[in-house]
Amino acid sequence: MRQPGTRQPRSAPPRIAGLTMARIVDAALQLVDADGADGLQMRALATRLGVAQSALYKHVPGKDALLEALLERVLGDFDTDIDPDLSWRDQLTELAHRFRAALHAHSGLAGLLKTHDPLGENSTRTLDAWARALLRAGLSEEEAGHAWFTLVHYVIGFEATWAFDGRNVTRAFDPEALAEVHARFDALDPARYPGAAALGRHIWNPAVEERFAFGLALLVDGLAARAANRVNP
Repeated sequence: MRQPGTRQPRSAPPRIAGLTMARIVDAALQLVDADGADGLQMRALATRLGVAQSALYKHVPGKDALLEALLERVLGDFDTDIDPDLSWRDQLTELAHRFRAALHAHSGLAGLLKTHDPLGENSTRTLDAWARALLRAGLSEEEAGHAWFTLVHYVIGFEATWAFDGRNVTRAFDPEALAEVHARFDALDPARYPGAAALGRHIWNPAVEERFAFGLALLVDGLAARAANRVNP
């Protein structure tokens, strides 16, 4: 207990641990989770870490390199350990759902993958998992390459659109907003807009998971049909 008339000793300031690339990437991921991809600025990152901005460049040459390291970290959460006894269709489907889950855990990062393609160990591991399943389908190497691009960017595009399209999210999940949109389509003249009048309320609905699964099934079914044509031209 402090005695009357004495001054409480001042506690020492917390010691900041040595700056490492791992700490920088951790802080960058926290920024993205809090403020979205646009919030990832080198100055803001330095502030979060409690260091001068110049200190960051001793570990990472610039923002592009930081983004690649950040995406590589997130791809490390993508579990590609798939049951080898599954069919190639089931393997691709499982990979797509796991990939989406890894992106969904950090809203905004899917958009970064559209412009940055990391080439680290985790990126190579994920590519290999997709490629092995695609080659099992009986596609040529060239076809499998095209299929990889289509599947991966379907997942990225779906998640990026959902993460950034806040107005459409509100329309789909807010009951009042959704009712207004449905009423608008219900009021259309079916003679003038037969397609919009018929599908409006089916297009604007919160069936996110069903839509992802539906689109994925369309892609996998198309690959199966193409592979079958190679066997039975």
